Amino acid sequence: MVEKSAGKGTVYSFTVLASVGNPALAREAPLVIALIDLDEGPRVLGRIEDAVDTVRIGARVGPTFRQLEDGPTLLHFHLTEATEERASR
Repeated sequence: MVEKSAGKGTVYSFTVLASVGNPALAREAPLVIALIDLDEGPRVLGRIEDAVDTVRIGARVGPTFRQLEDGPTLLHFHLTEATEERASR
């Protein structure tokens, strides 16, 4: 069964990869890889972009899509404004 999701959720856990063995991704290190609890229930593994210094467990994330050159479109995540506002307090 396939169900639709808005892609919004909460960071359950994460790790920061300081180096990456794949040469295509090495220039993008460090990377944040996280387990995201989607609002609809499932837990998914994904990358959170531009969040190395700001990601926290419990942070809210939203979807963003990245088109690979001559490849598929990937679902990534970004921190939402509500999370960033709470972090600055």
